[in-house]
Amino acid sequence: MINNYQRRNNKVLNISEKDIKEYYSMEECMKAVQDAFRLFSQGKVEVPLRTQIKNEEGTGTYLCMPAYCQEYDASCVKVLNMFPGNVEKGLPTINAQILVTKT
Repeated sequence: MINNYQRRNNKVLNISEKDIKEYYSMEECMKAVQDAFRLFSQGKVEVPLRTQIKNEEGTGTYLCMPAYCQEYDASCVKVLNMFPGNVEKGLPTINAQILVTKT
C-alpha cells in the first residue's frame, strides 16, 4: 500500500475504505484501539476539546477533533459534518475525513 517512493518523497497517500478492508484486518484494528486506549489512559495522548459549529438552520453540525501522540510521533485531525435530515434524502448523515501526519 505505501511504497518506498512515497515514503522518500513525502507524497500524500489517500486510503479508501476498500484499501483499509484489503490491507488492515479486524485483529490489527482491535490491537491498535487497545494501544490507543492504553496510551490515552497513561496521559500520553493530547486530545483537546473538539471544535463544534452548528449551521444557521440548526440542521447540521461541523466538528474538528485534533490529537497528538509523541510515542507515535504523529498527529491527526478528524473533520466531519453531521446532517441527520440527510437520511430522508437518501444521503449519508455523517461525512468525515481523517488526516494523519508524522510530526
